[in-house]
Amino acid sequence: MAKDAKTEANKSKQSDKKRPSLFKRGKKPAKKSTKLKSTEKNSLGNNPVTRYLKGAWYELKHVTWPDRSETTRLTVGVVIYSLFFALFIALVDYVFDVGFERFII
Repeated sequence: MAKDAKTEANKSKQSDKKRPSLFKRGKKPAKKSTKLKSTEKNSLGNNPVTRYLKGAWYELKHVTWPDRSETTRLTVGVVIYSLFFALFIALVDYVFDVGFERFII
C-alpha cells in the first residue's frame, strides 16, 4: 500500500513537470521596449529640436492606427455624444433661465 502511494506521488510530480505553469516565479513575460537604444540616442544628434522631432517620428512608427471603418464609427459616436451633451446643456440653461425669471422678477 505504501508503494502505491509513493508511485502515485511520483506520477503527480512528473505530470506537474510536463504541464507549463502560468505563474512561474522569477520570469515575467517579455515586453517590447519602446525606449530608444543607446545607439539610437546617439544618432539623434545634439540639437534638442532635432532630437525631439526624430524621437517623435520614432514613436509614431509604433502607433497602431485605426482603419477607415473604425475611424468613421468613432467619429459618428463623438458627434452624437456632442449633440446629446449640447442639448442637455441647453435644456439646463433654459430651466435655470425660466426659474430665475419667475423667482427673481
